[in-house]
Amino acid sequence: RPRSTLGQAAAMLGTQGGAALAPAVEAAPEPAPEPMRFEAPPPPPPAPIRTDAASCVDVTQEPSGAGCVGGAFTSVPPPELVLDAEGEAVADDGPIPIDLYDAGSPMDHFDTWVRNVRKVDSFLGAELELGARLLAFDADKLVLAVPESTWHEVAPGQALLEQVLRRSTGHTPRLELMRCPERDENLAGETVYARRQRVQNEHREARIAQAKQDPAVLTALQVLGARIERVIAR
Repeated sequence: RPRSTLGQAAAMLGTQGGAALAPAVEAAPEPAPEPMRFEAPPPPPPAPIRTDAASCVDVTQEPSGAGCVGGAFTSVPPPELVLDAEGEAVADDGPIPIDLYDAGSPMDHFDTWVRNVRKVDSFLGAELELGARLLAFDADKLVLAVPESTWHEVAPGQALLEQVLRRSTGHTPRLELMRCPERDENLAGETVYARRQRVQNEHREARIAQAKQDPAVLTALQVLGARIERVIAR
């Protein structure tokens, strides 16, 4: 009898044992490894430019402001930070200059200085504007009388006030704050706020008086029976 093939033997076993041989599973081919990629390293940063300090700075002189390349090797002083009463840096667009040698009165200079303080610390500036009285203001000193009621708000900001004074005048006048009880004679002067209100009212009255002398205005008042309430400057 001829030899059975593998397929016939499997069929016979399946019939006798009740189990069939599973067909052989063909393994999937493994993927080919990706080729390795090599990237060129980034170029190193350029070396910093340095200049010999002796070529641009004369250590025997004040900074000239001319400057030169080289970071620390420069004759330009760094900008001065403006710090509030708590020592935090604040934005500042520069103070209004005060020329202590011009024709302006000490009260004019005091008003400008208070405006500069308000630009840095609005609360502190408002306390000065409403309560402080000017006793003296020249190239050597600025003396203020501060009411007892606002002393604890003004006195802690003395360092900031001195900084604004220095930046406003370009000098280093001495700042003196005098603590004064209520009804002290040093508080009899005019505050910055009261002075501004007075000057504003005086200008208003002057404009009205000038308008009353205008012939056209006088004619209108007579014809219409009107009266001048307010004058708007053009």
